[in-house]
Amino acid sequence: MMNRVGRILAVTAGLAAGGFVFGGMAAILAFWVATALTATGQPADPDLFHPAMLARFATGGAMGAVLFPAAGFLLMRTVPLGLALLGTLLGTMAGGIAGWMLPAEFQVDGQIIHAVNGALLGFLVATVLLRVLAGRAARREATRVSAG
Repeated sequence: MMNRVGRILAVTAGLAAGGFVFGGMAAILAFWVATALTATGQPADPDLFHPAMLARFATGGAMGAVLFPAAGFLLMRTVPLGLALLGTLLGTMAGGIAGWMLPAEFQVDGQIIHAVNGALLGFLVATVLLRVLAGRAARREATRVSAG
């Protein structure tokens, strides 16, 4: 039987692995969509093993591996795991795409920095939204059970 610390470490490792994979996917998918929508510069290279794609995946994955377990333990304890992964993936992508597509006059630090900042903001918004929605669903269920 696994002790309490072992369970916590196992759950954290699982959340970090999921965060790494989904964070990397969010980085690559957001980049592909953003470059397709803006059609500026060189189009996204579809080769997943291109060094630039691997760097994007690793950056998004590293951020996801840290942020997803933290968000999972702090804000999304009542959110189902699949919904948490998908919701934060979509929020991160939406934020990254929005940051990439900022008009040039707002891009003081550069397009990539704004895309990363947008992705972080999208992740945070998705996390809070998932927390609120899961809390409402839990309250509705508790009310229905107690009335029933």
